[in-house]
Amino acid sequence: MGSSLPWHVVITILVADFDSLVPLRWQGVVRMMHDSPSQFASVDENPEDHLGGESWPRTPRSDSPLGLYTYGGVGVGKTMLMDLFVVSAPPEFRVLRTHFHDFMLDIHSRLRTHTKTADPLTFVAQDISETHRVLALDEFFVTDVADAMILHRLFNQLWDQGIVLVATSNRKPEDLYEGGLQRDLFLPFIDKLKVHCQIHNLDSPVDYRKLARHQKGLYFAGPNAKADLEQSFASMCVGCPEVQNASVTVKMGRRLAVPRARGPHCYFTFDELCGQAVGAADYIALARRFHTVCLEGIPKITGASRSDAYRLVMLVDVLYDNRIRLVCTAETQPAELFTNILTQAEHQSVDPSLGADSGEAIVDDNLGFAKDRTVSRLIEMRGLDYQVEHSNRHAPELLLALAEAQERPKE
Repeated sequence: MGSSLPWHVVITILVADFDSLVPLRWQGVVRMMHDSPSQFASVDENPEDHLGGESWPRTPRSDSPLGLYTYGGVGVGKTMLMDLFVVSAPPEFRVLRTHFHDFMLDIHSRLRTHTKTADPLTFVAQDISETHRVLALDEFFVTDVADAMILHRLFNQLWDQGIVLVATSNRKPEDLYEGGLQRDLFLPFIDKLKVHCQIHNLDSPVDYRKLARHQKGLYFAGPNAKADLEQSFASMCVGCPEVQNASVTVKMGRRLAVPRARGPHCYFTFDELCGQAVGAADYIALARRFHTVCLEGIPKITGASRSDAYRLVMLVDVLYDNRIRLVCTAETQPAELFTNILTQAEHQSVDPSLGADSGEAIVDDNLGFAKDRTVSRLIEMRGLDYQVEHSNRHAPELLLALAEAQERPKE
């Protein structure tokens, strides 16, 4: 995930409650640094601090705030949080945000430009500390022996100059460069890393990247539709135990049975939700309790399913108005679900000799005028703008995951 985010997601983040999006440890890093702006004053204020100045190396800064090293599995939000930090950091932090691999390539390139000096690493550390105060390194992962051999000395000098490290990794510090050549020479770096950074395990059973990918697969039609819906439901509900015999309270004391419920997600078949004697009050109660509804088996509407069609129109209207996410399977694509429904005018233009309900056709002005709205909403509810609105209202943790889903090619 890159640090450049779609404009609508950035705006949503900036107007959202910072405390609700950023874990306390990340808030601490931002606020400690923000409360100590003098620590991030420009080093250019003292001309003797420049390359070749007599005062090098500068006096180590013991008052610099601790950095942060977060580690955890794939898709738990490490890069998302780093990008939140970078977006939130004021200019005086002078953050360098880059991938660890790219950072080390740059270090080796800089070393080659100082090959004639007695200690090239000292000059490289000085170059970095003169232009940056915070290093935000994504995917900290050491495999190269050349990297391992210089990291200890490089970061010793960077930390001495007050550089703050914010890093993400799939590995806890103790496992970095595990099994590598001459690892004993690398171990002092791990000890220093623990001194200069808070170590935070961000592991989670939820892979938010997989969760985000479902924004590109919310409407399934075809032979594998039911399996796709089941997989989506399972992926979205990781960490949420399934509740047996769940129900929601409807107005006037009635209760609507929910056959499958997991956290803020529920699962119905079309017959359970639109083929029974339910109405708007039931759907409103459902929308107040769950932010995601999985609906299996929407049929193509025929003369035998007029009442079901009315309930489907009503359900879509309620879910849409409340910005509820709908994940469903259907017999065909939205535009083809209502082709058998005709207004009186459409019916007359086709064949006026046909009866009002001839075979699969339904002549019904109310449904005929409502069908276009329902089709339009079913299509819109699959789009990114609707999903951003849904996340902003019900699940803000998905906002940056949505951005990443748009940036990555569909797998």
